[in-house]
Amino acid sequence: MNATTTMHSQHTQAGRNQGSNSHRDDQQHNAEDLTELVNEISTAVEHYCRNRPRVVAGVLFAFGFIVGWKAKPW
Repeated sequence: MNATTTMHSQHTQAGRNQGSNSHRDDQQHNAEDLTELVNEISTAVEHYCRNRPRVVAGVLFAFGFIVGWKAKPW
């Protein structure tokens, strides 16, 4: 009975280690996917800003005006 308990304990520990490694790999893969997504978005925004600077300036001015108006700093 003791040998069976020991084998079960070793098998359970091995399963935990494998699950932990799998979870760590999933987290690393998700972090890489997120990094890639952020890089793609920043590249797209940069490209849009270079092609349409007046539109971006107008949107940022309007956003600043609305935030300033709602904050009422005067």
